[in-house]
Amino acid sequence: YVRHALALVDPHIVANAFHMADHEMKMILGPEDAAIQHAAEEFADVITFILSPVDMWCDEPIVQLMRDTFPASSFRVLGDNVKHAFCLSHDTTVEVVDAMFYDLVEPE
Repeated sequence: YVRHALALVDPHIVANAFHMADHEMKMILGPEDAAIQHAAEEFADVITFILSPVDMWCDEPIVQLMRDTFPASSFRVLGDNVKHAFCLSHDTTVEVVDAMFYDLVEPE
């Protein structure tokens, strides 16, 4: 099975995924970063963080740090069925969009 699965993997996609991860790790410096401080001061009241409760990249200490850094921001926690890469999947699109526009629509 491994041989067949490897035949489906495009080396360019793997290289791009590693490049993106490397870029994210270098760019996300923490709340003390000047760009993050600027965003927290200028735009916090219009930022909505959408979180997956089963996201190992965004565990409770990180979420608490985000809440402390952006106290005026909104936080939406999705259902347990929504995984880390929810932006890459169509399976939970409705739930993600509902979380994004929660404050803009009247509940039914």
